[in-house]
Amino acid sequence: MKIRNASLTLGLIVVLASAADPSFAQTATLKSTPVAASAPTAVPALVPYVGTATASDGKPLIGEAGVTFLIYKDEQGGEPLWTETQTVNIDPGGHYKVQLGATSSNGLPSELFSTGDARWLEVQVAGQPPEPRVLLASVPYAMKASDASTLGGLPASAFALAGTRTPANAASMASENIIPDTASTVTTSGGTSGYLPMFTGSFTIADSIVFQNTLGIGIGDVPNAALDVNGKAIFRGAFQVARIGN
Repeated sequence: MKIRNASLTLGLIVVLASAADPSFAQTATLKSTPVAASAPTAVPALVPYVGTATASDGKPLIGEAGVTFLIYKDEQGGEPLWTETQTVNIDPGGHYKVQLGATSSNGLPSELFSTGDARWLEVQVAGQPPEPRVLLASVPYAMKASDASTLGGLPASAFALAGTRTPANAASMASENIIPDTASTVTTSGGTSGYLPMFTGSFTIADSIVFQNTLGIGIGDVPNAALDVNGKAIFRGAFQVARIGN
């Protein structure tokens, strides 16, 4: 007797969206309602599988048969990453349907597919040699779901700020980005060209005594030199004058 794969449908999106099973290797026998199918989960971590069972003479098998499903990392050799045994009902045409992961309350463990590496399914009837392994493939919607962990195709780390931010420098950065109140109005009675403005109140501006033109800066008058002070000057602190020329 041997098992041949008729078709394989993998909705890996439900696997990736489910909670992880704490153990990769598990073996169980299904004889009644699948545990995972009856569990109160929003999205069951089950993968539909359809197979065909035939005897050595090519005739389809009928009735119940114990079938073991194993998932491997490679096409040949190695230890199984996950295993499960179910009792399937074979119809007169030799076909049967199962939900991989149905014997566990958590279904298929999401860690099986989280790395994105290839996974191979092996099917074996109790007491019979295993069939050649089949490469598991995702359905179109699962391919779209693989982009769910990115933003515009970029991982979340691409949008993380460099370095760390303490409460102190966070407050400093926040103060540097303060947006002025657009409702506030600053008025001026009219300025004089060349004079630097100054605040005479919270919302008023007038001319200061400082004037600037192409010659320099004048304090108290229009400058005739780089710095022209008209009136008494007081210097509090060191004062040095370097005489160059006349």
